[in-house]
Amino acid sequence: HGGLGQFNEAIAVYERVLALKPDHAEACHNLATALLQMSRPDEALVYYQRAFSLNPQNKTAQHLIASLQGETIPE
Repeated sequence: HGGLGQFNEAIAVYERVLALKPDHAEACHNLATALLQMSRPDEALVYYQRAFSLNPQNKTAQHLIASLQGETIPE
């Protein structure tokens, strides 16, 4: 899986953005997505919740929060 390095890199970039601008909704969402791709759903949930609280119009985040809270995603 050559793509995993890209996700690790993306996670680092979004974490840097959020360190400077914690209320950056898009960076929260993108970080959550990268974490989910890396099989880190608990961490992803935290950032999807933050993204949704910053942007309640984010239906994708809302759906993923419900999915992550309500059911386990099979590996």
